[in-house]
Amino acid sequence: MEIVLICHWSISGHHVLRALRAAGARVHLIHDDHAVSLRYSSTCSVLHRVASLAEADADEIAGIVNELHRRRPVDYVTAGDLEGLLLVARMRPALAPAVFPMSPQATLLRLHDKWEFFRTCQDLGIDVPRSICVQPGVADAGAIISEIGFPLVIKPTALYGQRDILFIANRQQLVEEFLRAGYAHPAAIVQEYVPGLDWGASVFARDGRIVNWTTFVCPDFVSAEFAENRELLGMATKIVAETGFTGVANFDARL
Repeated sequence: MEIVLICHWSISGHHVLRALRAAGARVHLIHDDHAVSLRYSSTCSVLHRVASLAEADADEIAGIVNELHRRRPVDYVTAGDLEGLLLVARMRPALAPAVFPMSPQATLLRLHDKWEFFRTCQDLGIDVPRSICVQPGVADAGAIISEIGFPLVIKPTALYGQRDILFIANRQQLVEEFLRAGYAHPAAIVQEYVPGLDWGASVFARDGRIVNWTTFVCPDFVSAEFAENRELLGMATKIVAETGFTGVANFDARL
């Protein structure tokens, strides 16, 4: 099996690569300069490198994939992260080999945006913590405290992998670490902090219907214990159906 894997974020790329190799696939990697460690993996070959997947010439990269497909038929093209999926979406009309099932770009961006995801969950009657969306440069401490209270969590609306998340316990910390520190994102979601156990639901879906799934609990930041959680699966099922999602997704939750 010949697979082209497109990746920006090495951590998720390594997960996908391990799964592909376990399935016996030969993997041809397209990556950008952010994928620091993945490019040195001995379990794949580098097909092409660009400075940034977001700024890459989709037609040029599609041509490189098509040339490989001409010489050695490619079973499908897939991605290890959002940036890779968005590039695949731009390349798709010009690609000769098949693409691993995925949602349209608009659906991917809707689910990726934490504020839009919060609103979708609200509309579906799914329990979510109190949340507001703010612009860091003009956010007001009094309004945040009045709406959310302490402790609270601040996250970029359009990022993943636990990056740039702030846990805020009091007003001084809110002012110093968020309002005055120059938060490096144009929008953030501010949520009440909910203590408890972290859970995840990973799914593979086609056209809004979950085909395969698993749920797991995370007792710490470095491990997962697989356990059935039908309530969480029910939440994921609603979201997948509402968005018509196709592809692989993981939904984080806290019990």
